[in-house]
Amino acid sequence: MCSVDVMASIDSLAARDVYATPAAALVDEVVELHRQLARLQGQITRRVAALDHITAGRIEGHVTTAAWLRDACSTTHEYAADLVRTSRVLDARSACAAVLQAGSMSYVHARVVTSTLTDLPPDSRDTAEPILLEAAQQLDPGRLRSVGLRLRETINRDHVQRTANRDHARRRLHVSRTLDGMVILDGLLDAETGGVVLSALMPLSKPLNPDDTRTPAQRRADALVEIAEHTLRTGETPTVGGRRPTINVSISLPSLRKEPGTSGGELDWGGDITAEAASRLSCDSTVRRIILGPHSQPLDVGRAKRLVTPAQRTALAARDGGCAWLSHNNTRCTRPSWWCDAHHIIPWAAGGATDLDNLRLLCRAHHRRAHDEQQQGQGP
Repeated sequence: MCSVDVMASIDSLAARDVYATPAAALVDEVVELHRQLARLQGQITRRVAALDHITAGRIEGHVTTAAWLRDACSTTHEYAADLVRTSRVLDARSACAAVLQAGSMSYVHARVVTSTLTDLPPDSRDTAEPILLEAAQQLDPGRLRSVGLRLRETINRDHVQRTANRDHARRRLHVSRTLDGMVILDGLLDAETGGVVLSALMPLSKPLNPDDTRTPAQRRADALVEIAEHTLRTGETPTVGGRRPTINVSISLPSLRKEPGTSGGELDWGGDITAEAASRLSCDSTVRRIILGPHSQPLDVGRAKRLVTPAQRTALAARDGGCAWLSHNNTRCTRPSWWCDAHHIIPWAAGGATDLDNLRLLCRAHHRRAHDEQQQGQGP
């Protein structure tokens, strides 16, 4: 009867002419359907956990529940194994399962929460679970992973460092040629070394001008070739804007000192690294270290300065973390800091000072929208 009800609801939705539906109604429907999808996924995990328990993994001649899922649902082994792992943890954590089944977090959020809880010592999971669930209902999965990493590092630093070492051991880069002479690159880097590569690529992979029709992937490919060519010619790393590409690591002073109960750092592109990795980077690399603490206040610059200084730009990236635009439902824009402009909340021409209290990071689209709204008198 359950499948009949679900099919009838889907058939009813499919019968609607979406192009005849007002945009505002479609917005509401997409959000609601996404919530209902999370609820359906919550019910899938309930049934997978029950099947796994009742059959001990041996379903219809298969050796494991994951193997059965892979064949019965025509999915990948990786997805099936992940679904079984997640379902088992949710079955044992009723509060976490209830949030997913209510549609208050997505299945992706649930995966982050359950994997974090699995990595924590058993006696700390009951304390960590409500923290993670509250964060899951407010943050996107990427930021939720950061919360999970901070919890793991605070509670179980040794395990986090072992995981970081394991990730580093998994690094790889495969280079091969196709029959027509193209070169295929396929690789995997841990957060620390990946940050080095991204810090080198990103400044050189921006559009050259408004008429630059290259895709982001093409610009990154061109940036990689440009770095390689320059290195072959000179043996030096190319400069961008008069300075070499740098890695920004945001980390508190106690964390950099690796004091008990502290967590690690965050790279400016959003990747999380351990305190050990941040300390290592600060020893033997060109690193702009952003020390965050109760007395580390960036300098403000008054009206005598029209443009945002490099130091202020760095402080804005550390404070806002990316585009600070909030949608009507308080959802953050996901554009990272390097795609953002520094926007004057009170326009400079109207007397607004060029200091941090009057600045926020906005991506190009939202920056334009903010100025449009300022011009129309609707807000900053």
